Amino acid sequence: MKTVQGMADRITRRFGLRGLNGMDLVVSETVEGEPTPWLIEVNPRYTASMELIEWAYGLNLFSLHLNALNGHLPDFHLEERLPPEQSHFFVKAILYTRETVTVPDTARWVERGRRDVPHPGEVIAAGHPVCTVLTDGASWNILWHRLMTEIEAIRREIGDREEVCSS
Repeated sequence: MKTVQGMADRITRRFGLRGLNGMDLVVSETVEGEPTPWLIEVNPRYTASMELIEWAYGLNLFSLHLNALNGHLPDFHLEERLPPEQSHFFVKAILYTRETVTVPDTARWVERGRRDVPHPGEVIAAGHPVCTVLTDGASWNILWHRLMTEIEAIRREIGDREEVCSS
């Protein structure tokens, strides 16, 4: 984390960035098994992943962004927002259809952790996004299970059947 923080500090100073900005990274392991981040790109704007940070840390990032643009930095560090012993994971996934579907009633989708919700009756062509799914868990295994369970529930609701292999 300190390596990434150092990258962010240098980029912020070099380009005069203010407010919220995003960095896309790829993390690989050294031969010793240590994680090494590689910077792919810098997004000098509010990014789509910011909602995960808001959710994980209980923050209103847009307010923090506006305050930072006006020269008022927050008086805390993110590391202070979660206890060090807490292990919790958050994920954001975009679900794509496998076939053309007609969307059913979506009135309760948002309260179930779904975002970018389509309108009831909307036709979504095969290979296009249906919605964004947010979920969390105390471990990667729990997180993955919850995500797959939710994705399969949505597929059932919209009638997006399993792919069938033909020979």
